[in-house]
Amino acid sequence: MYNNFNESSMYIPKKKSVIILIILSIITLGIYNSIWYIKRSSELNNLKTQKKSKKGLAIFSLIIYLIMLVSVILLQIIAITSDQNIINKENIKNIDFKDVPIEFTILFILIFSLSLINLILLLILGFNTRKILNQALINKGTKVKLSWFYTLIFNLLYLQYEINRIIEDKEDKKRIGPLIWFLIIYVIPILVQIIGYLLLLWGIKNIISKNIIS
Repeated sequence: MYNNFNESSMYIPKKKSVIILIILSIITLGIYNSIWYIKRSSELNNLKTQKKSKKGLAIFSLIIYLIMLVSVILLQIIAITSDQNIINKENIKNIDFKDVPIEFTILFILIFSLSLINLILLLILGFNTRKILNQALINKGTKVKLSWFYTLIFNLLYLQYEINRIIEDKEDKKRIGPLIWFLIIYVIPILVQIIGYLLLLWGIKNIISKNIIS
């Protein structure tokens, strides 16, 4: 194993359970996503690659996300305490948007903007980390590269998966985990919905046909 990517060495990326990362992300309401990049920054920079980790960008991402969470809480407080009928389902048709509190509108726009900014920052951090790991793989003597597609849809979860594989000298083996999760999260639900719609249309068609015949 290339000595710059050996788990026994200090200050280099370590093996972490992807399942634990998912759990940490959930219980911290997504805060851990930025923290992962902050914690991995110095470790990635010790891989002696030309590309370096952007810790400042990760810290900025964390700040943006925390501001967004605070804004969400404030938005909920305004929605609950407001004497307007903004969130009243019974009167949803009678909503006059002129009566919506300006604070509500500002916070809504702010939350949307911050979430978009944070998404872009996480993508930048993810693909930057991918470049670092790809250079580390070249230094290790392999031509295998991390998937841009899985980096795009799974971000740090996929990156940690690949770090684990590199440490275990399994980077040359076929990627099974990301493919399975992609099928479970994206492909299967879409197929189920398509089949459901087709069955619904088929049922409607049969009902119409029977009514015409009768």
